[in-house]
Amino acid sequence: MANLLLDGILGDEPDKLPAPTPDLSLPVRASRSTIAVDGNPADWEGLKSDAVEISGGVGKLSCRIRYAWDDDYLYFLVRELPGDLAHKEAESATQYLENPWDYESISFFIDVDNSNGNDGPRGDLNPLYGFSSAGRRDLHCAGSHRLHPYLCVQELLQRSPVATGGNQADHSRIIEVGLRWQDIEGSVDQKRLPGGLLPVVKLWLRLGSEPLLLDDGYDQRRFIGGTSDRPNGKDPNSRDILLTE
Repeated sequence: MANLLLDGILGDEPDKLPAPTPDLSLPVRASRSTIAVDGNPADWEGLKSDAVEISGGVGKLSCRIRYAWDDDYLYFLVRELPGDLAHKEAESATQYLENPWDYESISFFIDVDNSNGNDGPRGDLNPLYGFSSAGRRDLHCAGSHRLHPYLCVQELLQRSPVATGGNQADHSRIIEVGLRWQDIEGSVDQKRLPGGLLPVVKLWLRLGSEPLLLDDGYDQRRFIGGTSDRPNGKDPNSRDILLTE
């Protein structure tokens, strides 16, 4: 046995653990309410849901987003704002699915516990919905972290209704979505959420969702803050959906 001086082993200063990354994301309230997904925003009147706006950067298209929820669905309401004079809409689901990133659309990078960040191309689930002046309900698809990381397919949203309303001529286009919690749960890596998502869907659940707006296609894409780079879940442009009453 020998006596050793610690300063000869550790040096003048012990190694320091790296400081944790500060979480600068902002919560966005989603009111508890059952919404009729019909392209008519009347159900949203009177709700206390916060609004998120995507504007600035490249392109002229801008929108305002609100959220709601119940035990079965996470709801999205996307409303076009004035200012965009040109538009590019798909005329059919077949046309849209050939290259969904070519059309005016809104996408949501859903990262349930904000742990996936930019490591995966899609987050947990990445649904994409096209604007329509013809009231179409079939301009949508999704990619999944687990199932289809590089494809956008409709099969992932079979239980999740979507409706559109309004028209581009008077900047009144609407996308209304009921994203079923079961469809989100099927895409979450079980190693990160071993108990599943459904047991934790309750009041005050906070989950990451970074919306992406496409104006006439992918080249004119913008996240919150007008940037083309996806927020990482903890920076100032990141937004978390907070389930409230």
